[in-house]
Amino acid sequence: MNWKDYFEKTSGKGLLATAGRTGEVDIAIYSRPHVMEDGTLAFGMTDRLTHANLGENPYAVYAFNEKGYKGGAPVPGKGEGGDGGFPSRGNSQTCSRGSVPGNR
Repeated sequence: MNWKDYFEKTSGKGLLATAGRTGEVDIAIYSRPHVMEDGTLAFGMTDRLTHANLGENPYAVYAFNEKGYKGGAPVPGKGEGGDGGFPSRGNSQTCSRGSVPGNR
């Protein structure tokens, strides 16, 4: 999947979850990320808790919900896409240290 094209063409809202060095979790609503040429996700953010947490702990989870996606838990073997029933769009992708799965 080409994440740069996906995020440029798809509307929705994202959630960015971080934790500081002591493990306190923060979750914040974010828009679509900018996908850099090397596949790194870039977010604009103010100097608040999420930014501080990333300075203490570089691991984070970003989940994106497409506008209009109704959701629901997929049933293995019952969906489309041939990957065990999990939908090919509208699902969450986990990224760490700024890398984007399948974008290289």
